[in-house]
Amino acid sequence: MTSQQIYDQIGKSVPYQVGFNQRISGGREGLLLTTPPPKQVVLNEPPPALETEPTFNDVLTKTSIPIRTGTQPPQLLVTAKEQSVQPAQCPAPIVNCTPGEPKIVEKIVEVDRKVEKVNPKGLSNEDMNRKLFGILNSKPVDISCACEAYDYYSMTNPSQGEFKWNSDIEIVYREQPIIKHDNILEIMNNDNPNPWRKTKELTISYSRWSPNPNGKTPVRLLLIHDFLDSKESWWCTQKLLSPFFDTVSVDLIGTGESIMPRAVTSDEESENVPWSYMFHAQYLSALANTLWPGEQYYIAGIDFGGQIASTIASISKQVDGIIMINPPGFHRNTFPGIQYLDFYEMRKITSDESLNNLPISFTARVRDLLTGALKSSECDGRNNSTLKLILKQYTNLDRKRILIDQVVAFSQLPYQEYPKTDNNQQGLEIENITAATLIVTGQNDTVCSPESRHLYPAIYYNSDVSTINVPHSGHLMHIDNPKIIAEIILSFIREKEGIASLKDAFIGFLGTTKGNEMQIISGLRDLYL
Repeated sequence: MTSQQIYDQIGKSVPYQVGFNQRISGGREGLLLTTPPPKQVVLNEPPPALETEPTFNDVLTKTSIPIRTGTQPPQLLVTAKEQSVQPAQCPAPIVNCTPGEPKIVEKIVEVDRKVEKVNPKGLSNEDMNRKLFGILNSKPVDISCACEAYDYYSMTNPSQGEFKWNSDIEIVYREQPIIKHDNILEIMNNDNPNPWRKTKELTISYSRWSPNPNGKTPVRLLLIHDFLDSKESWWCTQKLLSPFFDTVSVDLIGTGESIMPRAVTSDEESENVPWSYMFHAQYLSALANTLWPGEQYYIAGIDFGGQIASTIASISKQVDGIIMINPPGFHRNTFPGIQYLDFYEMRKITSDESLNNLPISFTARVRDLLTGALKSSECDGRNNSTLKLILKQYTNLDRKRILIDQVVAFSQLPYQEYPKTDNNQQGLEIENITAATLIVTGQNDTVCSPESRHLYPAIYYNSDVSTINVPHSGHLMHIDNPKIIAEIILSFIREKEGIASLKDAFIGFLGTTKGNEMQIISGLRDLYL
């Protein structure tokens, strides 16, 4: 069957430029959107600034990522420290693998991001053709397509780090007790013995996964999770991206291992400030500038994290591109939705004892929300392992209260993603978003409408915006389909930066039927890298 016949049969519901991987399903479920839609040409526009998944344990014995060093960070930033994750300290394996607000640049600086079409090593077109012909005709070996990503690409050991940032506002928090066992019932029945404290210093936890150094600076990528989950939700996708980019996934404040603030003590702002998109954008841009001082980077975020990504792009010219996966959109009635009504009722609960003795477990409610955001047919052992890691944080009473605080806060700040005007001071300065933007939506998303993706090319009017809708995918696509999301991110950045910017030559995660994938990748490495 030709690609045109496939295109006609599925009702022209996906772009014509698709890759067909028959190994996945033997039918239409094998369609992978590997080519983003063509760019829209806008006059006077400023240039834009599988089968078995790899296991987390596969990389734990490899060499740790060296701590990245750079120039002295700005006054706003406090240095971040990293240390290698030791196997004994690592979470359970995933079987899928000058303080103040950053100044906003009023004048948009035009940066030429066009990729120059120059052949590697100064080769002529004729020499390139000869070399490519030889690579593509490498002698086949007896591996068929039984290889996984880690057979093609070198996997590294992730590192854990902490970043400290001084805020303008003061928060109330408690030091989290150290949990050395998994007796969840015992943990829930013990109150946090530490007293409440006031601080302006926020501690942010992150995981860094990067290629082995080979004298070449990799493209940098920041990964931001949704407000229900934590950085662990990105690990399967992050591992697949780590051979190509320097990747950092972050625990937002109030989640995972980052600081758990309960309230603001400043009289200048309302108590909603710590949960606004702008507040998250400030400390995340400071984190990025500390890890990658003065360097450009990309951001990928899911839902809530996607909107934070666009907010960072509005205050920082170091952002080259953003990938917004199932963003909340511009329809006010899509958030918080009927599924969050239970949280609204629980905000009235003030005692820890009442919160721990709900008719239905709080953690079970959160799990229901997370599983409801997945495509039901994909809720396998891999997803259960990832969800188990995410749900560990909800044994903490402060984390439960923070989630309720966040839901209430966002109901009171409904127009943060809208343009900033005199009547909407909490809005987004959309005119400052000049970074290339990719909107990725899941066809089966029941949380945010996939159709909202069509609004972004018109609303982000100073950005080069492209959209893509992924068939058979739910809301939390980075958990459901890590290989597809990793491939979409790779394709987007490769289009903007050029293939020679990758730390490795990428030809897919699942192999081909020819059997000489390793030879092809080896040849492309020698040619391009």
